[in-house]
Amino acid sequence: MTGMTVPVCSLNSTGDIYLLNQDLINAANTAIYLNTQLNSMYYTTLNMTELNDFQSNNLPLLEQYINVHGTTHMSYCSRVTSFKSNFYLRNILQTYVQPFVIFFTIITNCLISIVLNYPTMRNSTNIILLGIAICDLLTVLLPLPVYLCFLTSNIFSENLTIFKGYSVTYLTTILPTVCHTSSIWLTVLLALQRFIYVQFPLKANQICLCQWRSVQLLIILTVFAGLLLQLPHMIVMHFINALEYCFLSSTSSSSSPLPQSSSSLPPSPPSSSSSSPSPPSLSISNYLFDSQFISYLFNTTDKINHYNYIRFHKINLMKCTPMSQTIFFTLLLIRVLIVNLIPCIMLTILTGLLIMALRRFIQNRQKLLKINNNNNNKSIIFYKNNINSYIINKKYNEINQLEKSDQSNQNEINLLNNQLKSIKNNKNLKKNHYVII
Repeated sequence: MTGMTVPVCSLNSTGDIYLLNQDLINAANTAIYLNTQLNSMYYTTLNMTELNDFQSNNLPLLEQYINVHGTTHMSYCSRVTSFKSNFYLRNILQTYVQPFVIFFTIITNCLISIVLNYPTMRNSTNIILLGIAICDLLTVLLPLPVYLCFLTSNIFSENLTIFKGYSVTYLTTILPTVCHTSSIWLTVLLALQRFIYVQFPLKANQICLCQWRSVQLLIILTVFAGLLLQLPHMIVMHFINALEYCFLSSTSSSSSPLPQSSSSLPPSPPSSSSSSPSPPSLSISNYLFDSQFISYLFNTTDKINHYNYIRFHKINLMKCTPMSQTIFFTLLLIRVLIVNLIPCIMLTILTGLLIMALRRFIQNRQKLLKINNNNNNKSIIFYKNNINSYIINKKYNEINQLEKSDQSNQNEINLLNNQLKSIKNNKNLKKNHYVII
């Protein structure tokens, strides 16, 4: 047995082999299976036939994707260790704040949807409100199962698979973003429709934005546009499994060359006098064994007594977005403009125009009411003046008739004169009030 320095797994010697086909997947599963068998058997009954078969058949296939001099991480791929956030503040928000917001949103939007579905409530404005309510409802309902799993289990923190990766991404990011974008633009459409109703009240029903069928079509197009905005991310983004490995360099204390065909069997189990099993001593061989992993002889270098080994750790889930930084920032800028900046500017402008239109409408209404009140007052004055003139003329006629009659009664004449005087002295019956205007 020749002494060797214990190999160390340095950070710049790690990498991932992307399992792009079924042969690579089978080879990676075999490597992990052998590590598991080593850990479970305590170095006693490891099947050397399987080990030799892996080194002769599977290892050459994996060697094609191994970069001895450093990492093989793709620049557009990142390792997914857990879908659960490690930020304390975010965990607090998801645990205590978000459930109340989701519960309130579900209740209110369900009630709004029920009310607006009544036949008497169906019009071009309420159909937009119904679309906004449904989009907001889906925005919180779609990620709800994932958030509940975050709170109650470790299903998205352990044993990550490609299916889990797509499920979390679509349910928490892509589909809620589509619904949220649609809700924003439906709000812009609602503001535009209200402005048209106020600014052009007589022609509003003739404009397509205020017609039932046209509004339904616009809602469908808005949702489709929101989906189209996420289409590049949906096409480019994908998940893939990768076999994590570590490249080891070992140095022998002997100047003897490496025996190419030798293999070191796992050591015998510890004796009963030993309190705990100790890792086996390392030797120059096709395999190295430690407490957790099997290291395979990869190749030899030009240096004397310097040997390279490869160690396979585990299969990781990788999230890949193969696009250049220019394309990424271009798509990000387009999203910021379409989803955030342009709707905010349009809502601000439309709200200002709506307020101005409402103020003009109120001013015009007040002018019309003022003119109407003036016309009503003139009619009342005209009516009162006719009555007052009729009473005065009637009293004069009665006095004239009594004076002309032979049997005139002076008392009656005096009574009529007094009544006539009282009518003329009344403040409400002054000449400037009962003259017809």
